[in-house]
Amino acid sequence: MRNHKKHIDYWAKLEPGQVFHIYNHAVGEDNLFREPENYAFFLRRWKDYWEPYMDVYAYCLMPNHFHVIGRLKPMSETVKEAIQKENTSKARAYQSGNAPANTFYEDQFKRLFTSYSRAFGKSYNREGSLFRAKFKRVLIRSREHLLDKLFYVHHNPIHHGFCAGYADYPYSSYLDYLEGNGEWIHLPILKYFGASRPVALEGFVQSHEEYRRNFPGLSE
Repeated sequence: MRNHKKHIDYWAKLEPGQVFHIYNHAVGEDNLFREPENYAFFLRRWKDYWEPYMDVYAYCLMPNHFHVIGRLKPMSETVKEAIQKENTSKARAYQSGNAPANTFYEDQFKRLFTSYSRAFGKSYNREGSLFRAKFKRVLIRSREHLLDKLFYVHHNPIHHGFCAGYADYPYSSYLDYLEGNGEWIHLPILKYFGASRPVALEGFVQSHEEYRRNFPGLSE
């Protein structure tokens, strides 16, 4: 399924209604997350800055980087009201027609990273940037591409040697899917695996295991 690696645009413009694979890395050799509370705090901060604007389909928080797959919500009156409440220069510029949506979204990510970094710095007596300044975002163009990235994101902890199985890693959305936990993610992707929840979950698990068997260098 991995036929989307050529000519990848890592800096796609963030547009309402589109689905993106978004990821970023810590600067240098540092980590973004040092203990369990850091992961939970990042997710809370994510909701503060992004719940009004994005439906998250999958995520994985690794010690030194993170992945999120999400759909930017269409520009409804509710979304416009949320942007107005931000009361930032980029939000005002977008709403007045003086800047594209991408400018507001990029600034929202910058604010998220800055907020987390400041709290992290206070906790660990650390100064300076924690995240790389330019985060990557790839437009998801098809159902096949979406599913491939879903498997890839959930496979990260296995690939990097942090666990033996998908369900063993506590900081990804894999368990949210198994448990039907909609607190952090939206679950419409399950419909691609079956009409009923039991059938869909079985297909979800089997598809991940197939991806694992076919992953380069990690085949059983």
